Amino acid sequence: MATKILNQAASKNSRHVRSGKDGGLFNRKGKLLATMETFQAQFSINNQKYQPLGSNQQFEVNLGYGVTLTFTEIVVEDNQFINELMEYQNTGVIPEWTFQGVIKSLTGKSEERMVYRRVIPSGNIDIQNVTTGDAIKRNWSLFVNGKIQQQGKLSMEG
Repeated sequence: MATKILNQAASKNSRHVRSGKDGGLFNRKGKLLATMETFQAQFSINNQKYQPLGSNQQFEVNLGYGVTLTFTEIVVEDNQFINELMEYQNTGVIPEWTFQGVIKSLTGKSEERMVYRRVIPSGNIDIQNVTTGDAIKRNWSLFVNGKIQQQGKLSMEG
């Protein structure tokens, strides 16, 4: 008796799987931030547990959410981000940026585009991170204070 593959869609559509070469991080004006090696946006849901008297089951209620944006920058020269971060020490005015994360479809006719507004530095940020035999990189940690705007959806058709 022959075994039937349960998930036939996986093998039919594997050519549509996207890789890092199909994505990019852009600034507010749509300029590709070409020295970015990686970027990641994460949505964090914050819930609080509670357990009513007389119940052995716990429940959760939603308190809110947060969005973080992290990226690794290959150091080629001092750029806008590190310059504005260093200026923050002198002025006390924290930099605020807008980014666009983009993933292109196989055909290039559709794209997933998310706009992240009112993005500020948060947590640890590499000023200098040097390792022998490796490209010099800066890891950035940011928090998104604005709403995320979805401007395009990825599809297999287009």
